[in-house]
Amino acid sequence: MNAEPSLYFDRQPARDFPALLDLYSRDEFQSPYRSTVPLMALVKEKDTLHNVLTSCQGLMPLDFHFEFKVDHQSQGRGKPSHTDLMAISADACIAIEAKWTEPPYESVTSWLSKGTDNREKVLKGWLSILSLNGAPVSADDVRDCEYQMLHRAASACATASPFGKRPMLAYFKFSSPEMPFSAASTEYYTTALAALHKDLRLADFPMFLVEIQTAPTEQFELIASLPKATPETGASVRTALQQTSLFNFVGYKVQQIGP
Repeated sequence: MNAEPSLYFDRQPARDFPALLDLYSRDEFQSPYRSTVPLMALVKEKDTLHNVLTSCQGLMPLDFHFEFKVDHQSQGRGKPSHTDLMAISADACIAIEAKWTEPPYESVTSWLSKGTDNREKVLKGWLSILSLNGAPVSADDVRDCEYQMLHRAASACATASPFGKRPMLAYFKFSSPEMPFSAASTEYYTTALAALHKDLRLADFPMFLVEIQTAPTEQFELIASLPKATPETGASVRTALQQTSLFNFVGYKVQQIGP
């Protein structure tokens, strides 16, 4: 592997992997089944992560920004988008979203239905950012798209465009034995990414679905049954990530969506 990428929590530098873990909120690891857990384990498996990023047409990033915040840049009120990992190289910005046991997320239509005119303003902000990399898009064009996926794509655009870099979006779908029935499938993410790319009419904005076959180790089994939402579980999972190997990454498959 080439030179080590610099680690950041959002824009805050982290000197090493343990320091990065310490910058996460206290409740981030209060379940061993959060997608952050295999993502952090993958960061430790440097060769595997390097190979995955290379398969996504990315040069080895100069910077890894975890929990990377991007504002919707609108007159509305709303939280910024928190991308799991923004990997920034000399010529590209790859917004990486990790998924494991999570169910499907709501569509733009569903999200808009739960708010007022404020949500229309926030959506308009995301669409304005996306227009930097393609044709103008209206809310009607994206109503069936997954809302979270849309603002993750906008985050890649917002990060890449000012520097003339190429925006990219990659969903890392971790698969393991005994997945819950409620977990969104690989096929769901493939279909959702394809719909987003088509409806946004994006130019030179490749998207990827990376299915990563994950086998929990004995060390993971030791924390698998810990009660959720307790400080003790959070501390145990954090320590296990730092000191042990929780997963074997036995294979991966990269599917490109769009040019």
